[in-house]
Amino acid sequence: MNAVFLVLLFFVEIDSRQIFTSVINEKSPTEILRDDSFVAGLSTAGSDEVKVSDEWRKNAIQKLWNERELMTRTPLIHLNIPSMPNIDLIFKNESASRTGSLKHRYAWALVFWALLEGHITQNTTVFEASSGNTATSEGYMLNLLGVNFVVVVSYSSDTLEKIKEDRIRLYTSEIIKTYIGKRIERAEEEAKKRNGFFMNQFANADRV
Repeated sequence: MNAVFLVLLFFVEIDSRQIFTSVINEKSPTEILRDDSFVAGLSTAGSDEVKVSDEWRKNAIQKLWNERELMTRTPLIHLNIPSMPNIDLIFKNESASRTGSLKHRYAWALVFWALLEGHITQNTTVFEASSGNTATSEGYMLNLLGVNFVVVVSYSSDTLEKIKEDRIRLYTSEIIKTYIGKRIERAEEEAKKRNGFFMNQFANADRV
């Protein structure tokens, strides 16, 4: 009997449909877009001074849901090793996402959560602390919505980190560098100082 090993490359696939329905209390995308009271009644936590356009909210929700529809199942790559005939290796290639990031689905869920909770409006500047992967995908999602995005990364001379930084710059207007242990603190400080929203992928993972 052959042994089968499934190697999860980078990240476990998130079922974003379940995330969506749990957050909006079982409403379908069509229902939420038609429900003016739901859109108007969304929390404005973190943006009380900003008057949010209901039309912008609806468009933003639709854009994110359209993006979700474009997400196909993560490709599986089977690898046969001649010297190990009884072992089948199966790789889950998360780099096949539209951003090439292992955090693509997770970032979608975070941005969607923040949008539905009213943390993100058309006038919000979103801040994040990241080593690269999550920020790349968050930046992509926020760019779809036309929302300003600032990322705090750590100082590094590592080639891989430089590549990640270049990817982040495709979707962000500003990158702030600090020491690795200060990233979260700096992102939170900048968000408060500039009246923005700190996404905080680490503290808000359980939200999605």
